[in-house]
Amino acid sequence: MPAQVATSVASTPALSQVDRAACLRDAVVDVARLDACAARDVLNHHLICSRLAKEQRQKLDDVLTASGLGAGKLSPVHMQALITAVDMAEVTLRGLL
Repeated sequence: MPAQVATSVASTPALSQVDRAACLRDAVVDVARLDACAARDVLNHHLICSRLAKEQRQKLDDVLTASGLGAGKLSPVHMQALITAVDMAEVTLRGLL
């Protein structure tokens, strides 16, 4: 839907340039809320980030926090738990093939 909004906005002559920019910015934020890497990219882009509303910035921050991006390394205990889970999943999937 955001891609359709962006295409529609770009081809609508009745909107002012400011309105078009706002609609495109909103579409970018809507997409970035679905992908933590995209959210991080939007927040790290000075031009776009400087024009985000406080609520938009907070929503993207929430996506990053929930994703764990930038949280650092896993502790050895958590890393071992992850490795064990992946190994178990691999065995189970191989059994299904």
